[in-house]
Amino acid sequence: MSRRLRPVVPTTKSLLQPKVIDEDLASSKLITKKTFQKLYYDRGSKELPTISQGEQVRIKQGKIWNPAVVTSQAHTPRSYIVQSPDGSTYRRNRKHILKTKEGNSQSFGKEDCDDPISQSNEENAVGTEPANDGDNAVSTEETSEEQLPVTLDKQFSASPLKTRSGRIITKPNRYNDY
Repeated sequence: MSRRLRPVVPTTKSLLQPKVIDEDLASSKLITKKTFQKLYYDRGSKELPTISQGEQVRIKQGKIWNPAVVTSQAHTPRSYIVQSPDGSTYRRNRKHILKTKEGNSQSFGKEDCDDPISQSNEENAVGTEPANDGDNAVSTEETSEEQLPVTLDKQFSASPLKTRSGRIITKPNRYNDY
């Protein structure tokens, strides 16, 4: 078409005449805009490591990271073909793929957990605490309460108050009488 459409607002006839745009010039401008856009995007992004075929990963689907396996690398840069546990395949960009250290046979349930750290956390949560006498707990609380005011008094008298930036806080002169 290469011309402006006839608007409701009055315009001159010369603006409505067709003007042929050089196709080569338009495509070269488009290519330069794309290269500059790539340059500016690459400035702020970091290079992510490549993922090998058969590696266990997590893919982002909406806000959820679901487990998957990389089947191959796609023909576009930084893109991979991944397969989810239900059998469906997806093409995902590298920024939507999270490398994990999960094994092939690992299930995501809590019952197969062999990690001693998580088992000890579960035992502590159940309530297996060492038995203490009630008198010992009360005496430690009393001694800590007695020690606090002494340390606070020393702290205030030894050094003046300072802000987070390190500036010394001075009281205004009008409050010196009080």
